Amino acid sequence: MTQEFYSSLINYTRLTNEVLDIIKEGFLVINHQKEVIKVNKTFLKYLEFSEDEILGRSLFSPLEPQKVSIYKDMIHRASRSQEVQEEVFYLEKNDTWFRVFLYPFEAGYIFVLRDITDKKRQEVILRKSEGMLKAILNSTSDINILVDTDGKILSFNKAAQESCKVLYNQEMQEGQNIFDYASSDAVDTIKYNFKKVLDGMPISSERELNFPNGTKLWVQTRMFPVFNDNQGVWAVSFNYTNIDKLKRQNASLEEIAYIQSHTIRRPLSSILGLIDIIDKSKLDDENAKLFEYMKQAAQELDTVIHAIVKKTES
Repeated sequence: MTQEFYSSLINYTRLTNEVLDIIKEGFLVINHQKEVIKVNKTFLKYLEFSEDEILGRSLFSPLEPQKVSIYKDMIHRASRSQEVQEEVFYLEKNDTWFRVFLYPFEAGYIFVLRDITDKKRQEVILRKSEGMLKAILNSTSDINILVDTDGKILSFNKAAQESCKVLYNQEMQEGQNIFDYASSDAVDTIKYNFKKVLDGMPISSERELNFPNGTKLWVQTRMFPVFNDNQGVWAVSFNYTNIDKLKRQNASLEEIAYIQSHTIRRPLSSILGLIDIIDKSKLDDENAKLFEYMKQAAQELDTVIHAIVKKTES
């Protein structure tokens, strides 16, 4: 071998070392005797080792006992399958999560260590947020159901589950189709509105629904598009509010208002008409005074009835 070859080899080795030391992932190579023959600065930094502590030594000597078993198991699996192995572990001393890849090759094994701490922390935050949202949804009497773009149920709250048992005599389950719960007289309308929501348009409607157990309820249905990061609709949120009591109360109030404004108004109109044609000049003082009281009372009652009619119309 020439001096030029040695120089090229040294330069190549130096370049390789420089590249390995600047990459963000930890890199370590062991031979079949499990001795470390190459390690980059990132790997040493992640595990808080010095090069002298690990290079040329057994991989297992500086590791915590519980981590030794993880690495040994990965090596064993890689040796048998000759396929890439993958594990996730937590390093308590520096509060860091890692994803470890093990690549078998002819001279030994290559470990690649990737810091996934930020991702893990985001997952924790997301789980807490999901838990909080679920708690909020389960505390409401409204039915909330999330479905995919084909109408398959992805998730639902406690109110949806309980209402399904009562109204349909069955358990609501993920994967079922939301349209299977629609009554025959409403399914076409719901499907039509569903297509509109997939185009990004929220829909709200009120109607009386007929359920399999014979129950009839007035329900306010709201459907909202759920967007992904690319502003595409990936799901639809169904919100059902039981407005049956309110509707029936309003119907009763309207009936009462009708009775007050029509049934009572007819005789009152007659009284007012008679008052207008009575000749007050033929009344004595006492009767004239009583006449004025009666006229004032009739006019006040007429004002009240007008107010009731106005409120009913609004």
